[in-house]
Amino acid sequence: MIEDIKPLSEDMFAFKMNDKWGYLDKKLDIVIKPQFAYAGEFKNGISMVQIYRKLFNTTYIYYAIIN
Repeated sequence: MIEDIKPLSEDMFAFKMNDKWGYLDKKLDIVIKPQFAYAGEFKNGISMVQIYRKLFNTTYIYYAIIN
C-alpha cells in the first residue's frame, strides 16, 4: 500500500511503500522499486536519493544521484 506520494516531476512520481521510497511512471507502474530512505523529485533527468546501510552496530547514510 502506498503511504506517501510526491508531485509529478519529469513524468515520475516518488512514492513511499513499506517505509521505503521508489518511483512510479505516469501510468502508476513501478519503474524503480522502493529501496531508498529518501527519494527526491527528478530535475534535468536526475534525482537525489538517500540510502541507509548498517554495518555491525553503525548505520551509514549515503547520498546518490540516479537518472
